[in-house]
Amino acid sequence: MSNEKLVRKVLRTLPKRFAHKVTAIEEAQDLTTMRIDELIGNLNNFEMTFDPLESIKKNGIDLKASFEDEDGEDLTKTMSLLAKKFNKTLKRFF
Repeated sequence: MSNEKLVRKVLRTLPKRFAHKVTAIEEAQDLTTMRIDELIGNLNNFEMTFDPLESIKKNGIDLKASFEDEDGEDLTKTMSLLAKKFNKTLKRFF
C-alpha cells in the first residue's frame, strides 16, 4: 500500500472531533508527499492540546442531578398532603 493511500485512509477514519484538523491538513499540505509518521505526530500533538478542554466540559455536568432529589421530595410531600385533604373533602360529602 502506498504512503499516500495510507495517509488518506487514516484521515478518513478519524472521529468527528478531528474533522476541522483533517480539513486543515488536506488544505495546507500535499498528501502525496506526506509521510505517515508526520501525520501521526501532527494528530498526536492536536489530541494532546484538546484533552484538557474535554475534561473541563465533563466536570461541569456532574452538579445537575443533586437538585432533582430535593424537588422530588418536595413534590412527594405536596402530593401526599393534597391526597389527605382530598380524602377529607370526600368524606364530608358522602
